[in-house]
Amino acid sequence: MTDEERQAHIDFLIEANARYETRFSRYETRLARDEGHIRELQESFKLLVELARNHDERQDNSDARTAALEEAFQTLADIAARQDERLRTLENKS
Repeated sequence: MTDEERQAHIDFLIEANARYETRFSRYETRLARDEGHIRELQESFKLLVELARNHDERQDNSDARTAALEEAFQTLADIAARQDERLRTLENKS
């Protein structure tokens, strides 16, 4: 191998290494940016999970209150029906 061939080979290796370093630097930059995005997504996901849990708890509480109200209305309807029956009985006796 001549000195010129050796120098050309060295120059090629230096250029290839420079291209590799440039690509690697871009990759590191993208990786750092992507890691930031991933952290943001993780925090957003945690927030969404917490919101969903809160919603489920509120929905459960709302369902329980609705059931209690339905039961109370049914009790009132039963009382009103018994009162109507008493009034009819009293009216029939008069």
